[in-house]
Amino acid sequence: METIKPYNFRRRRLFMQMMTAGLFGAAGANFIRHAFAAEGALPQGVQRFEGTVTVNGKPATVGMQVAPGDSVNTDKGSYAVIVMRNNAFLLRENTAIQFGGKVKEAAPYFLRLLTGKLLSVFGPGNKRIETPTATAGIRGTGLYLEAQPERTYICLCYGSMELSPIGKDQQKETITTTHHGDPRFVTAAGTVERAPVINHTDAELFLLEESVGRVPPFTGQNTGTYY
Repeated sequence: METIKPYNFRRRRLFMQMMTAGLFGAAGANFIRHAFAAEGALPQGVQRFEGTVTVNGKPATVGMQVAPGDSVNTDKGSYAVIVMRNNAFLLRENTAIQFGGKVKEAAPYFLRLLTGKLLSVFGPGNKRIETPTATAGIRGTGLYLEAQPERTYICLCYGSMELSPIGKDQQKETITTTHHGDPRFVTAAGTVERAPVINHTDAELFLLEESVGRVPPFTGQNTGTYY
């Protein structure tokens, strides 16, 4: 099991420099200030949200716990940041996710994105991620997903994954990258196509990794901002 490391001065100085440069915007800066007030990595559960967000159909509150087997939904104009063990998630508007299994039960998937847009960072260990059209086997990665009934967009921000169309493991391909190297579109028809980097930023990855006491592995590189 990974030990979640406490904040340290070096990381705080890095984030202060990024805030000064305007990389996070007002919402990100407020989130980082809240993080700095903590003694270590942020507490588990719902860390921040705006708009209408539900956990198992109940209105979310800051600090509400999210566990295996739970579902989380965001409405139009809403978002949520969730910490679950050594993993962190940013759900954009109109998003629905389902965490697999119960605490002591095996699950065929760790997380299922039913619809919407999700940025995630994961601690060590193998995990299976599903969407309506794709399956990704990952370990210790940053991952951005957009799920629709007919197509999934998937960007491996860093790390390794085995990607295949849903139900077509024979088409599995292995992707490894250090910095948004090889995004894909995966369709319901079973096709896999190269895609551009869209709709997520390095600043958001820093925010999520910091919430579990880490920094992205590309820290120190000449990082760009992706939209």
